Amino acid sequence: MNNFVFSIDFEMGPGIDHFVTQNKPNSLIERKVLPKVLVLAKKYEIPVTFAVVGHLFLTSCKGHLNLPQPETDYYSGDWYQNDPKSCFPKNKAWYAPDLIVEIKGCGHEIASHSFSHAPFNYCSKKVAEVEIKESIKAA
Repeated sequence: MNNFVFSIDFEMGPGIDHFVTQNKPNSLIERKVLPKVLVLAKKYEIPVTFAVVGHLFLTSCKGHLNLPQPETDYYSGDWYQNDPKSCFPKNKAWYAPDLIVEIKGCGHEIASHSFSHAPFNYCSKKVAEVEIKESIKAA
C-alpha cells in the first residue's frame, strides 16, 4: 500500500494580506470551499493535514503590537497593520474558530502554519520562535 500526505494551507485573511499585492481574492472563499473539501475527504476516506494560520483560532483580538515582526523586501510597514482588531463573527476572514471545530470534528490533523503567516525565510530566530509560540497558544 502506498501512503501520501494530503496537506491544505488554511490561511484566509492573514495569508492573503501579506502575499498578494494586486487583485486580492476574496479571503472568505475558503468558508465556501472548506465544507466541500471535508465532504470529499470523507467520501474518499482521505485524511487531511490542515496547516492553519494561528490567528484563525482566535475569537477576537485587539491587535498584536508586542509581537516582533518579519522584515521582508515585499511588504512594508507594520506586519499587523491590516489586522481588523475585531472578533468572530464580525470579521469571518480573520477569525475562524467555527471552521477549526468542523475540521477537528471530521478527525483531520491540524498543523501550524505560523501565527500570522510570517515567511520564516525572512524571520529572525526570535520572530520564528514567537510565531510558533503564539500559534500554539491560540490553538
